[in-house]
Amino acid sequence: MSKKPLAGVFLATLMMGAIVGGILNPPIIANGQSSQGQICITKAQVDLNMEMRKLWEDHIMYTRMVVVEIVANTTNDATVARLLRNQDDIGNAIKPYYGDAAGNKLADLLKQHELLAGGVINAAKTGNSTAFDAAISSGLQTLIKLLRF
Repeated sequence: MSKKPLAGVFLATLMMGAIVGGILNPPIIANGQSSQGQICITKAQVDLNMEMRKLWEDHIMYTRMVVVEIVANTTNDATVARLLRNQDDIGNAIKPYYGDAAGNKLADLLKQHELLAGGVINAAKTGNSTAFDAAISSGLQTLIKLLRF
């Protein structure tokens, strides 16, 4: 297998990690007074941050499980279904703040991302550079949609 497909998978994974880590999991500062002008946050904000952190940890765990299964040719429909349900969980978590439409859109974009990532892995596994390039292109378009979201 050439290094090009593996480098693309690695790059796509790093890009998504940077996006998710930087945008959806900002650093938090504990409740209280600050003489240095730091922003203090409420317990509800900390709770939301912890809930989102848990959802993204689940995302990482289920994604890893699916990737390992794809590579080992042991893909389990239940694992894939659970990974996709996690995207709904993430979308549902933002609905109280951004509304149902935004939550549904985020969940749909995340599902597209996961399904396209599976295509990238399968194309890299088989050495099909045409399918790989198409999957990477579609994946990048989805990442741009996520960034704009």
